[in-house]
Amino acid sequence: MASRKIKPHEVAQLASANLGDLTVENCENIVGLDGIAVIINSSQTIMKLQKDDIAKIFTGQVADWSEVGGNAGSIHVYARDDKSGTYDTFSSLVLNNQQLVSTAKRYEDTKI
Repeated sequence: MASRKIKPHEVAQLASANLGDLTVENCENIVGLDGIAVIINSSQTIMKLQKDDIAKIFTGQVADWSEVGGNAGSIHVYARDDKSGTYDTFSSLVLNNQQLVSTAKRYEDTKI
């Protein structure tokens, strides 16, 4: 089970193990959908961010809350590590596979 589509190198590994073609329609079953939350410190006055604003924050193009309509203050980015299906989805859907800001603190799981 995975929280994302199968990757090409995984398809090749499974095919070489004689597990069949896991890219065909009847081999993929969606058992649930998940969501990704972007959490902002409660001291900020921002009630809504556009996806483009979130991408700019997570890629480091925006480093202060005042640049997206909030109170002045440094933005600190926290993100899942590269092995996470959640981060993989976030990177693809929000960041358009752009590089995450280098100052982001990365976490293997949600136990902070």
